[in-house]
Amino acid sequence: MGPMGRMGQMGSEFRKHIGPIGPIGPIGPIVLRLEALPGRLAPEPRYLPGVQFEVVGEIRGIETIASGHGIHILVRLVRLHGRGNWRKLKGIGTVRFVDGTFAEAELHWFEAHGIGKRGMKIKRLVEER
Repeated sequence: MGPMGRMGQMGSEFRKHIGPIGPIGPIGPIVLRLEALPGRLAPEPRYLPGVQFEVVGEIRGIETIASGHGIHILVRLVRLHGRGNWRKLKGIGTVRFVDGTFAEAELHWFEAHGIGKRGMKIKRLVEER
């Protein structure tokens, strides 16, 4: 058996259980489920994924969270929308949900000059009306 013989066998066994290996680890999304423990409440979600909403009026208190290479998904933004001076921003705005209810929410989004706002999401609800 060669110097890599036994290691190669262990590697193939490992691949059978977890699937194909990429340069960093298993290929595919890693999903972590947050469930309530007995006698405890489930953790509050950090943002509202997949919620359809519309911003009504102006966004107030706009602050820059990150810019340039400080943005974690900069490569993805450039690939999808083009090159630009990308910034991650946050602010408070009034949103209207599909069911017609209104709420004040903290909004996060990405913006570049000449491209506009992209990837807007609600991070938390400040108050409901």
